[in-house]
Amino acid sequence: MYNLLYVDDESSLLDITKLYMERSGEFSVDTTTSAKEAIGMLVKRPYAAIISDYQMPGMDGIEFLKKVRTSGNTIPFILFTGRGREEIVIHALNEGADFYLQKGGEPKSQFIELAHQIRQAVQQRNAEISIRDLERREADIINFLPDATFAIDTKGVVIAWNRAIEEMTGVSAAEMLGKGDYEYAIPFYGRRQPILINLIYESDEIIAKKYTHILHKKDVLIADTTLPHPKGKPVTLMGKASPLYNRHDEIIGAIESIRDITEREQAEGALLESGKRFRELADLLPQVVYEADTEGNLTYSNHTAFERFGYTEDDFKQGLNIWQMLAPDDLERVSVDFRAMVEGKGGTEHTGEYMALRKDGSTFPVTIYSSPIVVNGRITGLRGIIVDITERKRAEEALRQGNRKLALLTNITRHDIDNQILALNGFVELLHEKIPDPALENYFTWIKQASNRISSISQFAKTYSTVGETAPAWQDIRTLVDTAAKQAALGKIQVKNDLPAGIEVFADPLIVKVFYNLIENGVRHGRKITTIWVFAEEFDGVYIVVCEDDGEGVLGEDKEHIFDWGFGKNTGLGLALSREILAITKITIRETGKPGKGARFEITVPRGQYRVGNPVKK
Repeated sequence: MYNLLYVDDESSLLDITKLYMERSGEFSVDTTTSAKEAIGMLVKRPYAAIISDYQMPGMDGIEFLKKVRTSGNTIPFILFTGRGREEIVIHALNEGADFYLQKGGEPKSQFIELAHQIRQAVQQRNAEISIRDLERREADIINFLPDATFAIDTKGVVIAWNRAIEEMTGVSAAEMLGKGDYEYAIPFYGRRQPILINLIYESDEIIAKKYTHILHKKDVLIADTTLPHPKGKPVTLMGKASPLYNRHDEIIGAIESIRDITEREQAEGALLESGKRFRELADLLPQVVYEADTEGNLTYSNHTAFERFGYTEDDFKQGLNIWQMLAPDDLERVSVDFRAMVEGKGGTEHTGEYMALRKDGSTFPVTIYSSPIVVNGRITGLRGIIVDITERKRAEEALRQGNRKLALLTNITRHDIDNQILALNGFVELLHEKIPDPALENYFTWIKQASNRISSISQFAKTYSTVGETAPAWQDIRTLVDTAAKQAALGKIQVKNDLPAGIEVFADPLIVKVFYNLIENGVRHGRKITTIWVFAEEFDGVYIVVCEDDGEGVLGEDKEHIFDWGFGKNTGLGLALSREILAITKITIRETGKPGKGARFEITVPRGQYRVGNPVKK
């Protein structure tokens, strides 16, 4: 429904017009006999249109129209009067009236015509408002664009010049709008000339005379240029120009956005130079330097990599993957380490020893030092150094050979000592039988204890001499505990092995001795122990094997000292040896039980040092 305001000094006309106009239900009409009163009514209520008589006392219709228009109100205004002089009509239209209708004639026809004029005037005004709103929104959008933007019409006259281009050039929109004859080129080139916005339909050969990095797709043109302007300093600008269309898809001009890429160009240049220096330096290194994406595809390798692995640069160009360069037996372990790194769970760096695989199928030992490649806070791959440790392994093997010889000599010596201890114990027993003197009983006991201690130390020396002698291997952890429990003198103590079947750890073969020591330690020192439990917990990528009992536990001040050499009531060597055996493959052990509630030993197996193997069949 349209709300109308009708002003006329004839009350009878107000009444008849209101009756006729409101009959259809399309219009609601407020009336007044005074133009001055009507001005107040316009403030209180919005109206779709004004109908006004011309000749009225105090303020006539045209004066009323002027008041309305000078207030900024663009409401449709229809002059409805009995005066039909041509000069009045022209005056009314010049002051902003939308239509003029002369009173008189058949009422029904006249009011039908009046309704038609009102509809037409309202629709036209709404269309004008929509267009103005659209133009204002377009202007606001252009003004808020972060890139410097301007537009010209088909005659080359500037029709838009946003705030960003004002800041870039120092030229305001007020100075530039409406200007033609290449005025927009002056802030950039210091003279009038065609620029990118004028070259949309030119060939790339012509564009290349002034621009670089040209990208021409259909009627969109993107290119770079370096200029001494704007504001008197050299800059590199990237422009994007395209035709400007109206809603009927007719070309009405062109638009160009300009971005200052000076810093980006400088940064890219510095990055390229830095990358070049990095590669030159990497090619001088005797170690392999590599970069790979998150799938393991190599994105960079130095010359040493080709020499060590036997591949060529053509192989690299065709595509190489790090999995091609690792021995099959190590693929699973490397995969675990690699995924942990690219998923951000492996820390900032990782070091591991593996067997590398050459193109010809031969293998050699390496140490790989790697760290994530982080771009904008996201891991995009890994980079690292691969060191050939063949010579080191040979030296270690030579050392092991020397140790074997030393161990042989030690075994011979230990064998002789054991024989002498046996003889000593025999003579002591004979002497004890011949001299059954109670006063000497303690001395016989002390001699026996000293002899047993020497024997234990000799046995420990035998075990310790084999630590690290054999290469670490994958071993079923549940089976290890079962084996250790069978070797220990448990008496009435029960060992509950709740470790899952099929879990393997990468450790020194003597790891079985670790579990034996823990069980034997509980049997020997634990008071009130009835049960020893062994189970596992997985937490944050590490595997924790727990061995705990229901005895009295370890005093707080003794928790770390129990791993010291010589600490304890027996030889004080078992737990120290256990820590040494585990440390070979970076496995750690600590005591975390609460005094009075039992001992609890936690063996922490790091990521990549455990896996699901073949389940043990019971």
